[in-house]
Amino acid sequence: MGASMAECARQVDLDLPRTFPANARAAAAAPALRRVLLAFAAHAPDVGYCQSMNYVAALLVLACQAGEEGGAGGGGGGGGGGAGAAGPGMARLVVEYGTPADAWDACTQVLTRTVRVTEAVPKGRGGKKAPARVIGEEAVPQRVFTPQEVRLLAGLAGLEVVGEYGDMSLDVPPVGGGGDRWVGVLVKKA
Repeated sequence: MGASMAECARQVDLDLPRTFPANARAAAAAPALRRVLLAFAAHAPDVGYCQSMNYVAALLVLACQAGEEGGAGGGGGGGGGGAGAAGPGMARLVVEYGTPADAWDACTQVLTRTVRVTEAVPKGRGGKKAPARVIGEEAVPQRVFTPQEVRLLAGLAGLEVVGEYGDMSLDVPPVGGGGDRWVGVLVKKA
């Protein structure tokens, strides 16, 4: 079961100022972003609000606002329902999470991940496709935890790792060795 709406609202309000802080358009869109995030939490109470939803939702809110300003889509805010959605005469929004040039610092275990939304404009009258237009882009630093750290932190929080998938281990080099994928399944200790 997800968190209460009051807890979701509290967490959303904490995360709003952290959402693309260097982007003035994102700051101006904060009230709309808050409404979208809380509407999703109400629509899917089993999920509620999870950190990082604010980044994806902010990019979509900014893309819709760009459409209302005459950029994307065939009216109605350039909508289509999300990444990759498009109808006749509408722009297609593409959300890219990460690029090959993203910086990784193995000492601090901080990955600076690039999040970008582009608009691929449909073919025009001459049958030519216009080049994609970048609507928003931000580099977001994030801390990467090793499976050993997750196990330690989980134990301190009263949780245990009951399943895992991926190839991160002490035997795999942290960069270039494919040791960057790991999913852990945590449950409360009985």
